[in-house]
Amino acid sequence: MKFEITPYVGAGRLLFGMDRAAVRQTMDARFVVSHRGEFSAEKDIFAKLGVLANYDDDDRLYVVEFADPAEPILAGVNLLGESANAVKALLQLMGGDLKEDESGAGSRKLGIEVWIPYADEAEQPGHSILVAGPGYYEKHPWRWA
Repeated sequence: MKFEITPYVGAGRLLFGMDRAAVRQTMDARFVVSHRGEFSAEKDIFAKLGVLANYDDDDRLYVVEFADPAEPILAGVNLLGESANAVKALLQLMGGDLKEDESGAGSRKLGIEVWIPYADEAEQPGHSILVAGPGYYEKHPWRWA
């Protein structure tokens, strides 16, 4: 499924600030609830779609993570269909503020991160793409500071 990313607004029909019930209705797919992770006490995992929906303390969509087979699209580019290096170059071109660490790279300006757990995988697609909603970097200031 394709998800056109609009920075700090959402991805596809998933809009930041939607409540959990609206996200589940929009996705219209089987999911499991996970109680682990850094973003919330619970997240919805739509495994067959490659989508993880993370919620804030008010149970509103806060962060979306994409993995295969999802197609997170930015400026016409499937971020999981290109090498991690190509995604980093696009984020730098569009955001101008690319930051990198041992887990990947991201642009605070765009609110988009690519997870690359191993340095030797930079020419392969990233393992996942994180799309942050408003307030994410204020709540997590250590991310790409």
